[in-house]
Amino acid sequence: GESYFINETGHSFPARRQGQPVRLAFFFTVYSEAAFVRRMFNHLYSPTHYYLFHIDAAGSTIEFETELRKLGENRTNVHFAKDVQIVYGASTATILLTRAMAWFDRFATGWDYFVPLTGSDYPVVPLHRIERIFAHQHPPMPFVMAWTPGTSTHIFRLQKTVPIFETDPYLISSIKNTELERGRPLGAVVSEFRSMNFGPPLFCNGKSSFYHLDNRQNKSGQLFDTQWLFPRDVFPGRGKAYAEYDPKFATPSFDHGWRIWKKSDPATTGAYDRMSVDYIVNSLEGKKYWHFFKHMLLGSEEHYYASILYNWPRTQAFVQTISAQIAWNTWELGLWESSAGFQTHTHFLTLNEWDILKGFSMRGMMFPRKFSIKKTGALIDRIDEAFLFNQSTDAGLYWPGFFDVDVISPGKIWVAAYRRNQSLLMKSSPSSSSLPKNKKIKAKKLAASVTNTLTGHGSMPVKAPTSAAVKK
Repeated sequence: GESYFINETGHSFPARRQGQPVRLAFFFTVYSEAAFVRRMFNHLYSPTHYYLFHIDAAGSTIEFETELRKLGENRTNVHFAKDVQIVYGASTATILLTRAMAWFDRFATGWDYFVPLTGSDYPVVPLHRIERIFAHQHPPMPFVMAWTPGTSTHIFRLQKTVPIFETDPYLISSIKNTELERGRPLGAVVSEFRSMNFGPPLFCNGKSSFYHLDNRQNKSGQLFDTQWLFPRDVFPGRGKAYAEYDPKFATPSFDHGWRIWKKSDPATTGAYDRMSVDYIVNSLEGKKYWHFFKHMLLGSEEHYYASILYNWPRTQAFVQTISAQIAWNTWELGLWESSAGFQTHTHFLTLNEWDILKGFSMRGMMFPRKFSIKKTGALIDRIDEAFLFNQSTDAGLYWPGFFDVDVISPGKIWVAAYRRNQSLLMKSSPSSSSLPKNKKIKAKKLAASVTNTLTGHGSMPVKAPTSAAVKK
């Protein structure tokens, strides 16, 4: 009979075979530039998948909505909604995202991954390669990369285990610019203070805003105040979330749990497998996160999903790999524009970032941000030509998940095995070019056996799969 997995919610899910075709449930949050949205949609459309567009009731025009709804003409798998009014600075994007997860969980069947995108994202990997990456991941996992030292460990070991990640200039650039604004090791940026910010969205007489209440800061002297979900530091008058497990410097949360505060790129762009969606929406733990983050001030989407997935044992290891990265934003590169209010807007990309985007495309980092036909038209044209319409593109061929990399062994054991590997390779390689054919074969077998010792996972590909291996 068919095998099933049982989630913490008590719900069961059929076990998927590795490589089995996937069905995606795309969710677009949009409000302007219908021509750009149509162009993105055309690259991602297939009769196999679901598509739900959320049109911002406040930020969009009648003309935009009319043009967008044409995408659903003669298509039964394309749907539209106008539900949550987006308020920049408040947590409405998070509210909308979780409600969309709940909608697909309850009303759509047969899908494998929920894939949310914004009206500023654009694919740099063609759809058939995106499908192949999701199908290869076994078991299915959420593609939301947490900024943690564990992620940096995976990057380092990937580079040492699969040499092309340390030699190809495009792949090098894509990794360097992932680390550039996220700390080295990843996560070495201050963000824990955000847990104190409370700013519910406000609506009145057709206008919207938010009100910043600082009542998650421990001002009352009581144990919890309203920063109740995460362990807090012990310093009086602060109460910010604690980013590591250390009872000496933090008090437990209200239920004596030890949830660790983590960060990611805005998770309004990502991919969530069916079991993860069920956990976020239906589990008791998921409901605690919902009630904590739904009225957080700025940046809830950068902490809500990364934290719950990092603290869930089922997904903790995968979200700490660069294989989980399918979204990238920049606050330093790209087009600088003057803006009022919060100085946290991500930047539109330019042709100056081409080498970075080329590397992202190669390693299956699917959806960089931000794009616009009006502001980045030439860049979009080049992406189409090089990655999306090019039959010989190497987009997605170097997704790190295609390679077995040991992230389990403790550091000293891994380093010792790596050094033995390098020593054996050095001994075998200088004379290998002059060896007879049968000797060369033995040298290759020796290198393969050393690789197996290094990873502890059996045979490991040492170069990217061929185009044929990833095409349907």
